[in-house]
Amino acid sequence: MGLIFVPIISLATLLINIYALAVFVAVILAWLVAFDIVTLNHPAMRSFSKTLFMITEPVFERVRRVIPPFNNIDFSPAIVLILLFVISSFLNQLLKLMM
Repeated sequence: MGLIFVPIISLATLLINIYALAVFVAVILAWLVAFDIVTLNHPAMRSFSKTLFMITEPVFERVRRVIPPFNNIDFSPAIVLILLFVISSFLNQLLKLMM
């Protein structure tokens, strides 16, 4: 019975890891734009940035409602990454127990 859930848990873990990568890339891109290393003048870069924003910002907003920025430092990406890591670790442990 437990083997039925193995692919579901594996897929969930994969999606969490992909989302964590998207969060990490969004943070790096925000820093690069903030320090004028990268500009969003190019249509491809602007499209990429908007896509990352649409994927990550809804989750960041929910975290910001609970923990607002402190001295203009937004901790929401770090908190989201920590939560994703905890959930991924829990699912990996669950997967080990099922196998």
